[in-house]
Amino acid sequence: MEKKIVYIISAVLLVVALVLAVYGLTGRAISSEALGRCMDSDGGLDYYTQGTTSYENRDTIYIDYCVQRGKLKEYYCGGGGLSIQSQRQSCLNGCVDGACIP
Repeated sequence: MEKKIVYIISAVLLVVALVLAVYGLTGRAISSEALGRCMDSDGGLDYYTQGTTSYENRDTIYIDYCVQRGKLKEYYCGGGGLSIQSQRQSCLNGCVDGACIP
């Protein structure tokens, strides 16, 4: 019975070590250095210009888009330029093609 417990504890410790090795101690699967810097074509929170936001070392691109007639989903670089964030913005005159109507 004691050998079985030792094997179970060893297996759990091995899994924990593997998870820490893959995700690192910060909890991030990919470091910000591996992603590269964040780039936003419209310069940040610009509700009147449709922009694209991406990391320089990744293929994924986030494009600003209209959520509903009067709301915009705006992507931008946050966290000191290390992360892509988004927010919903109400557009007083409506939203077309990923930008608020001025």
